Amino acid sequence: MSEPTENDIEWWDDFYPEGWRDIVHRLYASIEAVSPGHKILQIKEKFGGLRYYVAVDNYADVEALIRDAEAESFMTCEDCGQPCTVTENGWISTLCDEHNPMKDKHYD
Repeated sequence: MSEPTENDIEWWDDFYPEGWRDIVHRLYASIEAVSPGHKILQIKEKFGGLRYYVAVDNYADVEALIRDAEAESFMTCEDCGQPCTVTENGWISTLCDEHNPMKDKHYD
């Protein structure tokens, strides 16, 4: 089997948190169903949420799919994929209680 290229979703897996892999792969499949052969320009985490940038013939066809996946990422732990909320501890992250290193720290 050949190595994935930037046209394959697996090539992008190291560019965003592992806990969002299911979200990204479902989004990719949904976009492929609407716009086969779409080109991924960038996938990343920014301000605690997923960003998925693509080149397609008609962005309006995929805009709601991308927006919904990005919204789901704000409720999904970026480490493990479990439900969570956004945390702000110097950095904005989406981490469940198990993966949030600051969860038990209290500052007076």
